[in-house]
Amino acid sequence: DYSFEDCNRLRTIAFYGSVKYIGKSAFKGCSSISEVIISDPVAWCSTSFAILSISPIRNSTKVYLRDADGNEISDVVLPEEVTKLRDSVFRGCVSLKSLTAKGAITSIGQQAFDGCENLSAVSLGNEWSDIGSEAFSKCKSLKSIDIPASVRDIPEKAFYCCESLEKLNLPEGLQSIGDFAFGDCKKLEELILPEGLVSVGKYAFSGYGQLKAIHIPSTLVRISPYAFQSEIYRENILESITVAEGNPSFDSRGNCNALISTSNDSIILACPKTVIPEGVKKIGYAFRGMYGLKSVHIPASIEETFGDNPFIFCKDLETITVSEANPYYDSRQGCNAIIEKSTSRLVTGCKNTVIPDGVKIIGSNAFADNVPLYVNLPSSVDEISGGAFCYETTEDSIHGRCVFVTCDREEPPTAESWPFSDGIAFVPASSAETYSTITLATPNFLTNQYVEYEGTKYFPDGNGIVKFEGLPSGEDFTFKTYGELNGMTMEAELQQSISRLAETEDSLDEAFRRQQALSEDLSRYNDEESELTLILSRNRELATQYRSDIDRLIFLTE
Repeated sequence: DYSFEDCNRLRTIAFYGSVKYIGKSAFKGCSSISEVIISDPVAWCSTSFAILSISPIRNSTKVYLRDADGNEISDVVLPEEVTKLRDSVFRGCVSLKSLTAKGAITSIGQQAFDGCENLSAVSLGNEWSDIGSEAFSKCKSLKSIDIPASVRDIPEKAFYCCESLEKLNLPEGLQSIGDFAFGDCKKLEELILPEGLVSVGKYAFSGYGQLKAIHIPSTLVRISPYAFQSEIYRENILESITVAEGNPSFDSRGNCNALISTSNDSIILACPKTVIPEGVKKIGYAFRGMYGLKSVHIPASIEETFGDNPFIFCKDLETITVSEANPYYDSRQGCNAIIEKSTSRLVTGCKNTVIPDGVKIIGSNAFADNVPLYVNLPSSVDEISGGAFCYETTEDSIHGRCVFVTCDREEPPTAESWPFSDGIAFVPASSAETYSTITLATPNFLTNQYVEYEGTKYFPDGNGIVKFEGLPSGEDFTFKTYGELNGMTMEAELQQSISRLAETEDSLDEAFRRQQALSEDLSRYNDEESELTLILSRNRELATQYRSDIDRLIFLTE
C-alpha cells in the first residue's frame, strides 16, 4: 500500500513478469505517469488491484506490451483459464492489434479495451453475457464485432467512437442499447435492430455518417428523440427508414421514410428522402443541418409553433411548399418559404425564396447556410432576428459564398446582432448613414470582397453595408473577390499569409516543447545539484570526523 504515493515526477512504469497484486493507493498522486509497459499480458489479466480507480493507467496514459527484450507484442492469445476480463485490463494499450481467447470469456469489464486505438480484431467466443460501459470505447481500428445471443444489454458508450466499425450484428434477444453505445461509429452502413429490442438510449447511434438504412423492430417501444442525432453540418446519405408492422409505439406511415411517434404524431428521425405525411403534427429538429435535403412540403396537419427554423442549415434546400389547408403557415404567392400567418414571420427560406410584401419579421436563422443568397427585403420588413442570414464560415466560404440582401426601406429594420453574419447589405444611398448605426455583419470581415454592377465596383464598409444608388436585383450584380489590386493578388496574398501563420504556429509549438523539455531538465539538474551538495556536505563532515579519529588513534598509540 502507498508504495509510490505522490511520486509526481514518475513518468514510466514497467511491469516485468507476473505482478499478482497492486496495493491500496500504490500510485496515488503520481500525476505525471504517461507510459506503462507490460511484459506479460496474460499474467496482467490476473493482476488484482486493492482500489482499481487509483490504477496507474489513466485517461492520458499510453500502455505498451513489450517482452523482456523490448520487442513489441501486438497479438495476444489468452489461455483457457482466463474467463473474465477485469475493468480497464487493456485500457489505453496502443500496442494491441488483435486478441484471441482460447477459453470461454464470460464477462468483459468496464473500459477493458478503452482507447486501444490499433485493435482491429477480437475473438472472445460466444458465451460472454456481461459487458461493461466503455468496454470498447475509442477502438478506432475495430472493423467488426460479433455480439453473442447471450448479451441482453449493451451499456453506455460500449462501442463509442469505433470509427472503423462497418459491420454490426446485433443478436435477437438483445433488450436495450444504452446512451452513446454506438455513437460516432461513422462507417456503419446498415443497421438492423433485432426483434426483442425494447429500448434505445440517447445518442446511441449519433454521428452515423455512412448509414444508408435503418429498420425498427416491432418490439421497440422506447427510443430517445436524440438516439440518431447527428452532428450539424453533415452529409446525410441515409436513404431508407422502415418500421416493422405491429409496432405499438412507432410507424413509418405511407412509406414516408421517417420514424414517427404514433402517440403524438411527431417525427423522431428523418432523411433527405423523407416525405412528411399528412397527419404529422410536429417535426422538431429531425431535419436540422441535413445536407442533401432538396424539397420540403408542410402538410395541413402541422400545428407546432416553430420558435426557430426547423430546417436550419439545410444548405441544399431548393423548394418549399405549404398546404393551403394549413391553418398556421403558408407559402403565399409561391414564395418558396414558410411564413407564420399570425405574425407574418418568415420562418424558413432557401436560395430560391422571393420574400413577399407583407412579411414583417425575418425569423431566427431563417436563411442560415443558404449561400450564395440574393434576396430583397420588402419595405414591410421591420425586424430581422439574429443569425437570419448567417452561414457556416469555412475555408471555401471566405470567397464567393456571401449573402447579398437589398433593402428598400428608408429607415433600417430592427436587427439583432450580426443577422447578416459575413454578408453584404445593399441599402438606399440616401439612408446609408442611418443604416451605419446598426451592425449587420461581422465587422471588418469583408476586406477583400466587392460587388460589380453595370461596370462599377462597390465596396462594403466594416459593417457589411454598401451605399447604392438604385437597388439592383440578384440577377443584375455580380459578387467578386479582388483580382489584382495595386499590383497584389489578394487571394494569393491571403493564402500566403495563412501559410506563414501556420508555419509561425508550428515554430511556436516547437519552441514551447523545447522550453518545456529544458524546464524539466533544469528542474532535474537542480534536484541533482541539491542532492550532490548534500552528499558533499556529508562527505566533508565524515572527513572531519575521520581526521579526528585518526588523531585520537595516533595519540593512543604514542
